[in-house]
Amino acid sequence: MNANRILKILKIESISVNVTRLQIGLVCVGLASDAFRYAFAWWVLKINGSVVEFGSLLAAMTFAQTTSTLGVGALGDMWNPMKVLRSAVCLQGATIAILAAWAGFGPYHFPLAMLLSIVLSLFVGAIEPLTNVAIASIAPAGQVTRVMAQRGALASGTKLLGPLMAGAMVSVFGAAGTLLASAAFAGASCLIFVPLRIDDDNRAEQPGAMSFLSSWARKTAAGLRTFYQVKVDFYFCVMTCMANFALPAFFLVALPYLVIQVLNFPASMLGIFDGIFCAGMFVGGMRVVMWLNRAVGKQHAVFLSMAALAAMIFSFTVTRQPVVMSGALFIGGMFMMTIFVNIGGLRAVATPKHYRTRMFATASFLVSLSITPGIAFVTFATQRAGIDAALGSIAGICIVSAVAIYFIPNSRKVLEMTERDAENAYQRLYPAAFLKPDAGGREMAG
Repeated sequence: MNANRILKILKIESISVNVTRLQIGLVCVGLASDAFRYAFAWWVLKINGSVVEFGSLLAAMTFAQTTSTLGVGALGDMWNPMKVLRSAVCLQGATIAILAAWAGFGPYHFPLAMLLSIVLSLFVGAIEPLTNVAIASIAPAGQVTRVMAQRGALASGTKLLGPLMAGAMVSVFGAAGTLLASAAFAGASCLIFVPLRIDDDNRAEQPGAMSFLSSWARKTAAGLRTFYQVKVDFYFCVMTCMANFALPAFFLVALPYLVIQVLNFPASMLGIFDGIFCAGMFVGGMRVVMWLNRAVGKQHAVFLSMAALAAMIFSFTVTRQPVVMSGALFIGGMFMMTIFVNIGGLRAVATPKHYRTRMFATASFLVSLSITPGIAFVTFATQRAGIDAALGSIAGICIVSAVAIYFIPNSRKVLEMTERDAENAYQRLYPAAFLKPDAGGREMAG
């Protein structure tokens, strides 16, 4: 059964052969991550039962992943980003395979677990920004937003089915077997990615370039500077950070507290609510994003989507009926996709190729930094003022973010461009922000 037939069964339209190959490869990457997460938790907690050690591993992995997200930007602009993506996924699979062999045959040692976890997280953190660049490079002209919407839908479907699959595999095969399956998924994605090619045009690194570390540091610094100077995208990122301040905190702190402590529902309700939200994301990615963009335009679509998220969160302060809560989560999931697809799609098209990976990497890095403060805020607000006050506060933050879209300079201008008109638009709007690569790999003004 070929890839296009699989997508037909899932009622997903194939945009091109290369896009189909990329999407299926990324689904395999998602399944590898889910299988690893469940198997690793089971292995560590089952072996020594230390929550402190497990928490330390997660903290180190999160830090390494966040740092890697920023650092990979220069690599993707120095070298072919598809090759860097393949390498990251391949090394991810190899590291998980080592963990699988260790889990099956070797004694557990915390320092070694910490080292391998950090190494693995460095590869995992590199994947997301490179994925967006790969989509932008492989999607047919004028189809980037559509491909990103499809990617979001498939990712949400993976989030829905991946944990179920991972839990079943841990029950049947144990931690070592599931880790091996995770490595196999990563290996499969590498093989799927092999035929995919991205042109090396505009790559900033050529033979005879300056030393690697110096080049990497200069390009990383240039990427940070450029991201700030491209004001419209910088403000889009600030707006997205506000949403990310609220949403992870809602799902990781507020919703579990509400379900378990306030409503006294069984823990399984958390899984049901998460599944409903993911189902909404799937429908949103497949249908709502493009329909809403056509109906009201991208700027209004982003506003309405952010407002819908605020309404979803605020509704939990008004009613405690599971059916209403489920409906709110489904609608919120549908609309959430519009925000990230429209802004990510614009960034992919409007950024010059030799800066594209750095722009995505910087945005991902900044957005990830907003998660921890959001969790801390909701935890503190819930403890001090109650769950309703905490929910109302983050709903208010989403409303402020929604309104902000109308005050960002040039936001309507760039969002309402067709994809063909938006190509390299950031370079036309902010020419001083982008340095051009010369034959020696250095980036020069002009």
